[in-house]
Amino acid sequence: MTTLDAIEQAVEQEGNRGGNHRPHLGASLIGDSCERKLWYTFRWCTAVKHDGRLLRLFGRGNREEETFISLLRQAGVTVVDRDPKTGNQFTFSAVGGHFGGSLDAMLKGLKEANGWHVGEFKTSGDKAFKDLQAKGVEVSKPLHYAQMQAYMKWSNTTQAYYMAVNKNDDHIHAERITYKADVAESLFKKAERIIASDKPPVGISDNGSYYECKWCDHRGTCHEKKVAEVNCRTCIHATPEQDGEARWSCRKHGTDLSVEVQAAACDSHRFIPDLVPFAEAIMADSKGDTITYQMPDGSVFHNGSRGVLSYPSVELAKLPEGMATDKNLDYLRNQFDGWVA
Repeated sequence: MTTLDAIEQAVEQEGNRGGNHRPHLGASLIGDSCERKLWYTFRWCTAVKHDGRLLRLFGRGNREEETFISLLRQAGVTVVDRDPKTGNQFTFSAVGGHFGGSLDAMLKGLKEANGWHVGEFKTSGDKAFKDLQAKGVEVSKPLHYAQMQAYMKWSNTTQAYYMAVNKNDDHIHAERITYKADVAESLFKKAERIIASDKPPVGISDNGSYYECKWCDHRGTCHEKKVAEVNCRTCIHATPEQDGEARWSCRKHGTDLSVEVQAAACDSHRFIPDLVPFAEAIMADSKGDTITYQMPDGSVFHNGSRGVLSYPSVELAKLPEGMATDKNLDYLRNQFDGWVA
């Protein structure tokens, strides 16, 4: 191993801790065109691992915020990048605390217009930067545009100021954005639909070769019939409550679920049936202890306590498609107390 290898390894270990799951549905994502993707993200269906290079790029983007703030202050703009009440970034939430985000800054004293503006700062590669210059942020960066619309609604502001730096040559694109109430309202309704849904919404395409699907983090579950990750958010017993505390509850145990408990799950975990995509759920007992699935050939297996053709979720998540009803595997597993891993 070289020193550079050790650096990349250290960055990956730190940056991928916890599977990169957010506790809430982020405003930075709500503009995505695929509601199924957003639901999979909110429900922690896929543990996303980034390599060291990408994590360092994320870090660079965060560091550039300080540069933008410094440049604006040099130009005489008032920049408030911390909430005076908390000393931390301005944060906002909605939909029972399950939808939210953090503002880069609030700005006042821009030369182009009076009044407060939401400030949003980004970095960009050369190709994307040129596209941004040619088309503007609404067309070129719809996720960023949606993010600012959400922040303007939250902060009761009608203007935003978007700045992006070209990482290749340090050119800066700056653009004022006007609040559109109908756009912001539609984004909040979208968040409500996704958070309230107990199963995946319709996706943007059923074709895994579609360009937006090729690089999606959830391609495995959505298009390749892979079982989702095991955690409380993929379990039929868990519910995102709407009382403003980003609270999740468990019907099975009658308790609330902390973020740490959600990540760990328990032995009573039973998959939301759509998250076992290689089979069809045909039966469930009244308590949700056992869900029976049928394969295309008519054979059946169960997501339940360990038994004959019955698999706890941690085993089911590891089974290759077609092996859930393999009687030879099941015999060896039960005869020798083996586990699918």
